[in-house]
Amino acid sequence: MVLWPEHPVALFFLSFSIGVFVVGFSSPSSIIRLACLPLLLFNVWLVLRPSTQVSYTHPMYANLLGGSIFSLLLKYLDTVVLRKSTYEAGGPTTTPEGNPLLLPHKEKEGDHPSSVTGIWRRLHFGIAHLLDTRLSGTPWEVKNVPPFNKNDPSYVPSKSIFLRNNILRVLISVTLLDLGRPSADTTKNAILFAESKVPFFARLGSVTTEDVAMRFVTTLASVIITYLLFQAVHASSAVVTVTLGLSKPERWRPLFGDVSDAWSLRRAWGMFWHQSAISNLTGPAKYVTFGLFGLSKSSLIARYIFTAIVFFLSGCMHVCGEVTAGIPLSEAGVVRFFVTQALGLLIEDAVVGIWTVGIKKEGGDPRGVRWWQKGVGFVWVVAWLAWSMPVWTYPASRRSRGEGILPFSVVDHFKA
Repeated sequence: MVLWPEHPVALFFLSFSIGVFVVGFSSPSSIIRLACLPLLLFNVWLVLRPSTQVSYTHPMYANLLGGSIFSLLLKYLDTVVLRKSTYEAGGPTTTPEGNPLLLPHKEKEGDHPSSVTGIWRRLHFGIAHLLDTRLSGTPWEVKNVPPFNKNDPSYVPSKSIFLRNNILRVLISVTLLDLGRPSADTTKNAILFAESKVPFFARLGSVTTEDVAMRFVTTLASVIITYLLFQAVHASSAVVTVTLGLSKPERWRPLFGDVSDAWSLRRAWGMFWHQSAISNLTGPAKYVTFGLFGLSKSSLIARYIFTAIVFFLSGCMHVCGEVTAGIPLSEAGVVRFFVTQALGLLIEDAVVGIWTVGIKKEGGDPRGVRWWQKGVGFVWVVAWLAWSMPVWTYPASRRSRGEGILPFSVVDHFKA
């Protein structure tokens, strides 16, 4: 039994509260900012201990909880320590590398009265800044946040249309998650997802058709389930906050991009997949690559060091979730999976670069991408993920007890 002070829920709220108060009430140069950082590091250490594992209706919920604690550490490091965000500036005051921003947000006179209202506004700013990881609609918005309308990027729906669309997203996502409940028969999981099944090329001579099919099925299932769950959480949060007047529709742009854009690994990760954690990851990566290492932003080696650090930090965030959900640290291969994505981008860039040079030599136009080239790209993305993802998904799959991702089933209710 996990003691309440060490329970992941308590650790999450402690880390979150520290971030809210520090970013809302301290100055950029305050010693409090660095002094509180070890507390968040300590919370991450606690969540990595086997005794901190928790169980809910599905391991995914414990996974998200554990990952969120590491994510809050990254958010604090990026927002509070590196970018030095403040209430007075309305956001960051420096770049992650420590350079002052030239155009900080200007505070309007009378906006922040020194009263209970002023305290609430600071708290509201801290909460919003900790939760809004994409900073949509602000000067510091992360790259590739999808617009409401691809043909008209400036379009913002009315409140009624926004709520209707997001309620529909919640209903569709929940229904599909309910319909996609896994089989309760898990007797073969230990064999299908055995640790020996994770390598592919190293055992190429013994790989069966079933092994290959299972890699593709589990990869697509993992992507689809995560997509639907995140859509449901994002859309329901949007409905609640906009309905209560705590946020505006423009701060809740779509979570995911268009799947038709995912015809390369770079586009799949950078344009289709959600960008909710990207600011937390890129801030520390920029500090290390361009601040500590002093590499030029135009150099090729800096580009791939930066990319590797981003994926490594993402793996560390996910491994906290894996351990919280009951996967032993010795078996959790998620860090390896994410670091492998950096290798995939390197291979992809090299192939595209060689192909583009060949076209230029022949006098062709390298800018246009034809439908068949996109088709090849989709095959490449799916094949790469099917090869690399089992190191992450198989340890959880062989421990699965056939739980549905939802704690309830509407479909089973109608069957009865």
